Amino acid sequence: MARSSTPRSPLAGLAFAALLAACGGAASGRTDPVPPGDDPPATTFQCTGPVPEHATLCPGAGAGLASDVPRALSGSCGCTATCLPVPCSYACDPGYVLAEGACAPAPPPPPATFTDHGDGTVTDDLTGLTWLRDAGCTEAAGGVARSGPVPWLQASDWVIGLADGTCGLADGSAAGDWTIPDQADLIALAGHLASPNPFLRLQAGRSWSAFSTCTSIYSAVDLADGSALDLPIATPMNLLPVRGRGVR
Repeated sequence: MARSSTPRSPLAGLAFAALLAACGGAASGRTDPVPPGDDPPATTFQCTGPVPEHATLCPGAGAGLASDVPRALSGSCGCTATCLPVPCSYACDPGYVLAEGACAPAPPPPPATFTDHGDGTVTDDLTGLTWLRDAGCTEAAGGVARSGPVPWLQASDWVIGLADGTCGLADGSAAGDWTIPDQADLIALAGHLASPNPFLRLQAGRSWSAFSTCTSIYSAVDLADGSALDLPIATPMNLLPVRGRGVR
């Protein structure tokens, strides 16, 4: 858009200069009055100091700065107490963790080890939990049918009836020994469930947990990435029973 050719009043220019000085115009590096017809200079701010090694600037960091801010290294990108980006904040790159104010190589995760007992059960040696080996079993248990993913109440009834002689179990377990796992147990399992593993017919997608956020809503965990999602109990989901934990 073309600039108006109407001349500005000299008094208006002096008034603007006085206003600029009152609002910190000296910080911009320009203290002389702004001549009529000129736009005030823009003041830019930036992150200062060296860029942290093996780190990446957090999204939105540096936006809306009011002054130059030193670069800061944080454990992860996220919100402050007021849920605003931290100016000039950096987070460690994948494979690095925050240690003594620097991004250091992350230690290797503990080896994922499972014990296949040969009786239809698998124990996670990291958590000590015992799981049903045949994760995709569709046999009836306690008179309750299961042909695949099931609603939460049907999953609960089915797991109550799970016992020795069903789904390849020869562990001496009785009806009521098996449960729907806790949300935290499924998340922990997903964290080191590498392939290959000893489970049979482990289903892709989410599995029901015993964690309920409110009436008729339960959490289901994706064993591929450990993410949890609250779902209505009528939603068909997978089920991976655990022995002696969760709810029946």
